[in-house]
Amino acid sequence: MKVRTLATTLLMTFAASATFAATCDNAALPAMPGIPAADERSFESMLAAQNDVKTYVTASKEYLKCVRSSSRHNALVDQIYAVADEYNTALAEFQASTR
Repeated sequence: MKVRTLATTLLMTFAASATFAATCDNAALPAMPGIPAADERSFESMLAAQNDVKTYVTASKEYLKCVRSSSRHNALVDQIYAVADEYNTALAEFQASTR
């Protein structure tokens, strides 16, 4: 019984490692989205930027699963927050300018 449990555990670990390796071998750091400059902001450009930021955050979260260095991981998390903050600031400025 213990041998069967050990064998099953090893098989599951190997399968998970293979899946992780296949996913991470092809992983690439997502490109940061562009946030429209103040003179280029419109409803359409801000909506497009919002979609780009959401896509970037989702892709970055997947990429982070492959990062093994805690310092690299933390730097990337900081970068994700910076992009979100930049978008939120631009959105607040745009909303203020259209009132």
